[in-house]
Amino acid sequence: MTITKRSRYQATLSGVLCGDSAGAPKEMAKSVDILADFKLRGGLTLYDYIEPFKNKRFVRAGHPTDDSELTAALATSLVAVRGFNAHSVYYYLREFIHGNDESGRKSFLTDGKAYGSGGTLRSALREPTYQDSMRAFREGRVRIAPTNGALMRSSGAALVSRKIGDIIEIARQQSCITHIHPASQVACIVYSVVLAHLIDGMSRADAWAATRATTELLLRHDLETRDKVLVDAYREVLKLDVYSQPTDEDIWPHVGDVTLSLRIALWGTLHATDFINGLTMVIGVGGDVDTYGAIAGGLLGAHYGVEGIPAHWLNTIIGRDKMMELADQLYDIAYS
Repeated sequence: MTITKRSRYQATLSGVLCGDSAGAPKEMAKSVDILADFKLRGGLTLYDYIEPFKNKRFVRAGHPTDDSELTAALATSLVAVRGFNAHSVYYYLREFIHGNDESGRKSFLTDGKAYGSGGTLRSALREPTYQDSMRAFREGRVRIAPTNGALMRSSGAALVSRKIGDIIEIARQQSCITHIHPASQVACIVYSVVLAHLIDGMSRADAWAATRATTELLLRHDLETRDKVLVDAYREVLKLDVYSQPTDEDIWPHVGDVTLSLRIALWGTLHATDFINGLTMVIGVGGDVDTYGAIAGGLLGAHYGVEGIPAHWLNTIIGRDKMMELADQLYDIAYS
């Protein structure tokens, strides 16, 4: 069966939502407990749950959290201006995290309240405007850490253009709005390049090989012409072991680390036998599993297409229609 590029676009954004909502009930759980739950439920499923932190909020099966909401926010900005504009992206990201008016936070995927946010995102998006936020960064008032909050939303960078150079720059710049750490910038770049190759129909192994080659070129370019800020981060990505299953010893000391998150998503994508198997793998490792699921879900969706996502998952995830609409709009922009 031939998978069209439009199908890959739709499955990329829907895949993010599938991975996010499937991992959310198990966020920060240990692998042993998650695997026991899989056995009890007969595998990875979408189900109603009580959110795992304050144990107060009832959450419907398939409900998005901040991973897929912010993916939708970035995509909404890219569609609105038909490309990348930092001021626009900041506005839409902030609309979900804090709200831009007295009506409060905005959900991009549901008719209800916005749900979920990380500390780095709240800090980076606290100021009312992008200019004010950049001033806060310069003055050291924003936390800078190699966390995965920009990576989890970045799939739109690979969808709005078909030019690898543009994709690289959009991925980097959208990261810098909230996660300026070099590791975060490079992880977003590498993820977006892999995703672009998968959308073009490359095999998973070829997509990763081509991305490694691009990363080596970027490393050499930065060594020769830039201030070498990203060099160490490129080297870390080139050393990633994406063929061995991450262990508890890998995960828990660095549970929200952006490079670890990229490794887990790549490992699951490269070894998956189908879409749900890939999500099962990355969620089964434990830790920040809604984010691991969202990141991997985009890659798996790009590879398998909408046809590869079970219909009952697509019918359960909340916000599917909006993700499909955004995917179609980004496709039309990229191929116009």
